[in-house]
Amino acid sequence: MRVFLFVALALLSVIPAQANGKKQPPLSITFHLVSTNQESKKLSIPVDTPQGRRFIQRSPFVSTADIIAYHPFESPHNPDMYGVTLQLSKLGSRRLRAVTGENLGTWVVASINGNVVDMLKIDKQVDGRVITIWRGIDAATLGICDSLVPRIGESKEAWEKRRKIIEKRKKQ
Repeated sequence: MRVFLFVALALLSVIPAQANGKKQPPLSITFHLVSTNQESKKLSIPVDTPQGRRFIQRSPFVSTADIIAYHPFESPHNPDMYGVTLQLSKLGSRRLRAVTGENLGTWVVASINGNVVDMLKIDKQVDGRVITIWRGIDAATLGICDSLVPRIGESKEAWEKRRKIIEKRKKQ
């Protein structure tokens, strides 16, 4: 009887733990600083970049949650790909200003869904609310962006209307 109760309690404790998982967002855009030699390897992860294998900081300083609008454009580096200008929230822009002011001369890695798409060199402090990924974005990623955030300068009503049209097209 004790064994039965123990097994039953063990199984019941596992069920709520499995239900606690969250659904992954359809798009993850993050910006990470390239790690310095002084930083612990526990705080950084290796990634393949256009400059070879580098270590980047594990936690991003700007993520998808900081993005409030975007503007796509054809990439000047690759005509088959796109770039995107991202408008940040007030908190995201403060974080961008602080990080760029403290880390002049270092590199920033732009990552979409865990894949490195671009690298940016910090040559001066960024005081604005926008950051640009110049290359590495495909049309499918832009389609996901359309349903997640409005375009820069687009009203909320126009964005909602455009989202409904996109959702109707997906169902057809």
